[in-house]
Order: sequence, then structure tokens, then C-alpha cells
Amino acid sequence: MQNVEQRSSTSTVPNREGCRPPGLVLSSLLGFALLLLLAWQFAGVAVGGQQVINPELGLYWKVAILAAVSVSTACGALAWLGRQWTRQLAVANALGNAVGAGAVIWLTLAGMFFAEAVPAAIGDFLASTDPMAAQNTADVGGVAELFVLVVLGVAIWDSLDGILRVRRSGPSV
Repeated sequence: MQNVEQRSSTSTVPNREGCRPPGLVLSSLLGFALLLLLAWQFAGVAVGGQQVINPELGLYWKVAILAAVSVSTACGALAWLGRQWTRQLAVANALGNAVGAGAVIWLTLAGMFFAEAVPAAIGDFLASTDPMAAQNTADVGGVAELFVLVVLGVAIWDSLDGILRVRRSGPSV
């Protein structure tokens, strides 16, 4: 009887010590891919490519956005390597997300984030799918609003994910 009690008390909870937090590999890879995409767009797209981000953004905006995405990506990679989120990583990740999302959202709402050709391309695409949509310029503005909501949602989700992982893992340094 004692053996059964010992076995059940020690074997019911799987040992997760040393496991890497799920999702961090994908998150880190997507962060690195985003950094490469942003660097490519900020450096100017070669002939044949599609310039989506305004190439005339000031250097300080480019640096702020790249630095913020770098911080968030580095936090995810460090949490993966260390096999856990720490308070410091979660706070740095949330700050990086706030700065990056804030800059992108502000630039988008001010009409400065996207290249000049993007609204026309969206209008052409809408005209090819629905001739009435091409006459409605609010649809093009709706794309910018949708983009802002996606950026905001991803930043909040990523920040809360790190914070909640710290809370679930218990006390940390």
C-alpha cells in the first residue's frame, strides 16, 4: 500500500524542469524574420520589389523600430535559451513592444508609415475584387485601421504572454 501511495504522489505530475517554454522558438524565428524584413524595407527595395514602408522615414524612426523589435526578439530568444521567462525579460519585452508598436501606430495614423504607392495599390486591388469598393476611399483607410489593430493586438498579446509565463513559473530572480 505504501508503494502505491509513493508512486502516485511522485508520478502524477510530470517533471517539466529543463523544458523549453513552448512557442518561443516560433516567436524568436518570426522576430528574426521581421527584423530582416524591416531592414530590407528600410534600406530600400531593389528594382522589382515592392516598397511597402515609406523609404523617407527619418533615421530615428527606423532605429527606434528596429531597436524595439530587436529587444523583443532578444527577450524571446533569451527566455528560450534560459528555459524560462524572468521578470526582467518580461518587462524588457513589454517595453520593447510598447515602443515599437507605439512608433508604428503613430506613423500609420499620421499617414507616414506606408510608401505612397501602397494606398493606390490597395485601391487597385479592391477595384479588381469589387468595382464599387474602388469608389469608396474609406476602404483604403480601413486597411490602415486594421493594420493598427493588428499591431496593437500582437504587441499586447506578446507582452502579456511573457508576463503570464513569469507568474506561472513562480518566483524568479
